Amino acid sequence: MAKKKSASAVDEHAVSFLGMARSYKKAADLLFENDKTLFSPMYFLYAHASELALKAFLRAQGLSIAGEPKRNF
Repeated sequence: MAKKKSASAVDEHAVSFLGMARSYKKAADLLFENDKTLFSPMYFLYAHASELALKAFLRAQGLSIAGEPKRNF
């Protein structure tokens, strides 16, 4: 029988991804406001923020993320 994951542990892990996503988005927003010519770094930051937000969603649903080591909550 599969072990049931603790909701608080899953939520905590999802929140950590979401916090990082917000930080990358804020950095991209600041870069956009100050120098609109830096497209590549700005796109990288927005793309990474999107990826982390999606990972937060997956973790909040209790799903594993490809390439992430197995965790026992």
